[in-house]
Amino acid sequence: LDGTVAANHKALIMTGIERLDPKTVEALQAWIKAGGNVIVGDECKVPISGSIKLGAEIHNRIYSEFYKLITDTTVDPRLKRERAAALRSPLAYYREGKPIASALTKRCAETGIHPIVDCDAQELLASRHAHGDIEYLFLVNAATEETGVKDGKWNSVRACNARVVLPADGRPVYDAVTSGDAGEFKKESAGLSANLRFGPGELRVLARTTRPLAAP
Repeated sequence: LDGTVAANHKALIMTGIERLDPKTVEALQAWIKAGGNVIVGDECKVPISGSIKLGAEIHNRIYSEFYKLITDTTVDPRLKRERAAALRSPLAYYREGKPIASALTKRCAETGIHPIVDCDAQELLASRHAHGDIEYLFLVNAATEETGVKDGKWNSVRACNARVVLPADGRPVYDAVTSGDAGEFKKESAGLSANLRFGPGELRVLARTTRPLAAP
């Protein structure tokens, strides 16, 4: 209503919406006409003219199953612990969210919205922070054991390998942790590509600047 969405975002993704104030619906429809994108999960019940159906239902099935499990007094506590770990492991979330991710990838491509990075490892989580003339890319390895449990420990982390591709837009790439060039990235047809190995739970931070940093 105050223009914040229109000023700062290319798209708005709405999930689980059962009702909206008519003024909000009108504002969303006006933003869509002005070029904004509103993507709604298939479970949303509010009609918004011009919005885009995601093509998948976004639900909370994992949480419902988890609550049912932990409140079941007939299950052995040790077995309950193992089942709970497997149910809420990162890999369980990846599997549950795969149809949503596929649908969202398609819808974003259709509206000209691109991912932060291209990556062939589903366990790698990427986030972005940009301000002024520098952009930081945070890459976190969230890979765990398949069952979520190893040696009695929940969500035991493990290493992973990932091919990461960044846009080849002329900006340099630096390793913000070691304060040096990210020399692994080489220019290819797809962009700036690197095959990276991430240790268990490892975080890598890449920095992209509008121009090369001067040598000290």
